[in-house]
Amino acid sequence: MNNKISLSLSVFISVIVIFLSHYCIDDLSILHSVLFGLLSFFILHVIITSVNSDRLSKDITEIKAKLTTEHIVKSGNNFDYYWMSCSDKARAGIYTLISENCVRIPQSEIRRFWQMGIANADKNWQCTHYFNDHQDLNDQYDVNDWIKAGFELQGFIIKIFGLHAKRLFIFDKKEDITKDVIEHIKWQQSIGIEIKILILENAIKWTGYKLLLKTLGTIDIAIINNNYLMSFLFEVKTKNNKKQRSLNNIDFWSEPEKVKKVQQIYSDMWNNSLTIQQIVVN
Repeated sequence: MNNKISLSLSVFISVIVIFLSHYCIDDLSILHSVLFGLLSFFILHVIITSVNSDRLSKDITEIKAKLTTEHIVKSGNNFDYYWMSCSDKARAGIYTLISENCVRIPQSEIRRFWQMGIANADKNWQCTHYFNDHQDLNDQYDVNDWIKAGFELQGFIIKIFGLHAKRLFIFDKKEDITKDVIEHIKWQQSIGIEIKILILENAIKWTGYKLLLKTLGTIDIAIINNNYLMSFLFEVKTKNNKKQRSLNNIDFWSEPEKVKKVQQIYSDMWNNSLTIQQIVVN
């Protein structure tokens, strides 16, 4: 098709040159017109081919993007798409791009990020919750109602989509497990979350949590779909002679080796923990 267009235009130009050589310009001959026609054919062919090549390149890029999106959607793994969307936000300056495989979420974006993460997790969610803040849980959720809303959303996804969620509560000592804490843990169990409890004073010889601190700088983590990792970075502050933690940032990882290492540590922590029934009986 491109050759037909180029040939037609070059013939048209040749006819014009012949007309000019016969009626207007004495120095132009039929040979000149043929040469002009061949030159115009070559120039037009190059131009049209170049334009179509750019268009084809753009079309291929769009097709690749569509195929990638369709593959993700068809595979049923929405969290892959969520990772890509967070990477795009980091490149746009909303999040911080720490490395190719790590995005840092600032405090102002944590609420939305965490809830969207829960909404997109479709296979499994394994996490820890280091609990050392002894104020009443109900007061905490009155202030941060979005946290409980996130748990409720996770319970809904467990029920409807079969998400397997595990949450490991970590305490310094057994006395930290108050009545309110037990009630909250039982509530999480009731919405389908598998719960275990690790008491650090009972695991002096076991240093799994120290490995987690060394690897990530925190023991509050979430492993999603066996491929992604969230590490929750807290700052410890003293208020009324009492140490309290505030969540500053979340690092979001897709580095396979790091995820695999943390997953192994988590598995060891889980296996060395107790069920809520064992805690209550003891």
